[in-house]
Amino acid sequence: MSLGHANITAGTLGCLCHGNRPPRDRYTLALSNNHVLADSNRGEPGDPVLQLGPRDHGQYSADLIGSLERFVPIHGSKPNWVDCATARVGDPRDVDRLIADFGCSTPRYFNATEHTATARIGMAVRNSGFATGLTDGIVDAVGAIERVKVSGVMRLFVDQIVRRAKALRSSGCESRPATIVPAVMLSW
Repeated sequence: MSLGHANITAGTLGCLCHGNRPPRDRYTLALSNNHVLADSNRGEPGDPVLQLGPRDHGQYSADLIGSLERFVPIHGSKPNWVDCATARVGDPRDVDRLIADFGCSTPRYFNATEHTATARIGMAVRNSGFATGLTDGIVDAVGAIERVKVSGVMRLFVDQIVRRAKALRSSGCESRPATIVPAVMLSW
């Protein structure tokens, strides 16, 4: 299900989490990208976050799930390590944790895992993105330097996990097992 800052189109929820120190350890946070929750550095703490995102007809009054808590700025002139932000969730029961796959004739839904693993070259991984849908891949590199387009502008990212996409679906639209690997683990 999409979510995002009230001024963007829509994006993907990475996961629900808690901070590692007071007071952030006492409330639920939605973790996603800076370009999703913080409108590519334009957001301010307290800005509204909606699920469904505005592109999917999310409405401020009906779909408000929380507010922008903080974000790691995306830099244009120096390297970036992450594209991430957190939103403080008002009521965790209001957040839909399902990962939707609309690539088949009948939509399928998956629960995000609570298990993590360390990425290694050759590992099968699965990714769900707002624009890409559910895709499978193989980890090609760990610790890579990549240029990535963020909100229409190329940015330099370092220490990245790179995966090669591979076909997820056969004609029957079933999928193979894969580990869901978070690209970045944060402790801020």
